[in-house]
Amino acid sequence: MKKIVKKALADFVFAGYHSGALKNRIRVRSIAETVEELAGTGKSLVRFGDGEIKLICGRAIPFQEPDPALARRLTEILCSPKEGLLVALPDVFTDVSAYVQKSGEFWKEHMLFHRRDYERLCLADMVYENAFFSRPYIMYRDRSGCRALFERMKTIWREERIVFVEGEISHNGVDVDLFDNVRSTERIICPGSQAWQVYPRILAACRKLSKDRLILVSLGAAGKVLTFDLFEQGYRVLDIGSLDMEYGWFCEGAVQKCRVPKHEIRTWEENQAAGYQEYLEEIIETIC
Repeated sequence: MKKIVKKALADFVFAGYHSGALKNRIRVRSIAETVEELAGTGKSLVRFGDGEIKLICGRAIPFQEPDPALARRLTEILCSPKEGLLVALPDVFTDVSAYVQKSGEFWKEHMLFHRRDYERLCLADMVYENAFFSRPYIMYRDRSGCRALFERMKTIWREERIVFVEGEISHNGVDVDLFDNVRSTERIICPGSQAWQVYPRILAACRKLSKDRLILVSLGAAGKVLTFDLFEQGYRVLDIGSLDMEYGWFCEGAVQKCRVPKHEIRTWEENQAAGYQEYLEEIIETIC
């Protein structure tokens, strides 16, 4: 019964914002607009989603316990825009009809409990980029434009020297051709869980990199702070989140979230057994 009442209330409140009866002041660009901005400029990108908002509010999320210092840093990034750093939010404030039912219901419920937090933290005069840049496929009803969208994304890192800063099971670019057009690939491997606890070591490792590298971060909430700090130090950094996983599902023609075998591989020996020798050779530092 509690679940039914919560859903009904979420639907009712969201309908007010969808119809315009309730005023929404947070504006978010389309995914295509965000991709074009990244493809046409040298700007960096940091994305905020439900997890970061929950951490700011002191709540735990999968793979990251709350921490007051992390909450302060996330709030700082969201509230203090910087020239050249694009800040992205979920595009869920007035309309979720583009998403499959399960995703739409998730975001309605999230907004029921956290809309005031977004309104408190976000700037009324700012247009945000689209955080679903990294999730453009699996939750959408209409996926017909995904091929063109992914092909345009690939131009962002074409002929770049890239460095993935990722968790030990992420395996960005492994078994898919999403990043096959780059000049070179290196990797800094970090804990896939509780990465904030070793954040100073992660930042120190990244600061050793030449600034001609394009840094692609896939590291949860800690990755937001890393993106900001490296941007401040002169790097171009893109918070790509789960983009590789979405692309894999797209290539498979998946109609719902499904198992990704490479995300079950952790150790050096397991990577060797899977035939991921090239991946292992790309690792320049591992932080445990």
